[in-house]
Amino acid sequence: MGTVVVDHQVLVHELPEPDTKATPAGICPATCDPGIGDGGTAPTIVLFEDNGDGVIERGERLVVDASGSNLPGGCVDGVPQFRFERNGVVVQDWNTSNTYIDAPLSDVEYRVLARCSSDMSCTSSTGATVTAEVYTGDGKDIFFTLHPSSPCAATREAAI
Repeated sequence: MGTVVVDHQVLVHELPEPDTKATPAGICPATCDPGIGDGGTAPTIVLFEDNGDGVIERGERLVVDASGSNLPGGCVDGVPQFRFERNGVVVQDWNTSNTYIDAPLSDVEYRVLARCSSDMSCTSSTGATVTAEVYTGDGKDIFFTLHPSSPCAATREAAI
């Protein structure tokens, strides 16, 4: 079991139990079926921002969470492993941690891939992605459109 503390939140991660299902009679032993889902996997990704207000501010800590992922193709004698990418660059290579912690300064796309530790043929190729739209506070991420043809329309849109 691993523990990650993010300011006032404590995240406890339990390592998954190995899949010990018996192979059905008459079938050659196989650890997984890569024909199910995304290469035998079903990765998911969720962002949890530090202060929980629904707005990701510049430099705010994010927990990129893949704990909802599973291996529908099975993973006999193995456990799920995860690989995290940030804007297409690997930031956390294959391991059993289903979270990655970051503090982005601008918009960023995260991607997670999953695989079975005992059979690399069950590895996702598409994975799951999520974009963190960061509020920078510099005013460049707020846009107003005014239509001078109608003074009422201009007043209404400027107030929004």
